[in-house]
Amino acid sequence: MDQSTSQTDAQQYCISSAGEIARLLRTYSRHVGLRYSPIVSIYATTQALRASKLLGVAEGREFLSHVLVECSQTWELSEQLRVGHQD
Repeated sequence: MDQSTSQTDAQQYCISSAGEIARLLRTYSRHVGLRYSPIVSIYATTQALRASKLLGVAEGREFLSHVLVECSQTWELSEQLRVGHQD
């Protein structure tokens, strides 16, 4: 496996992971809501946003930003991270 194949595989893995994080957060949002979600959800959201932004994937970024807005009602850190990830 050459380096470009490894890099492409890694990028696809990151994109796939960001999509799965968004899917899990959507499910959590529907069943429980996001306002009191655990702080690990903020970390996951931030990492998904970061990967999406670095790899140029716009799909799902709006929802992930919304997650940080919802979480900011409980976690002030969430608002700071959201502002840092604005386009």
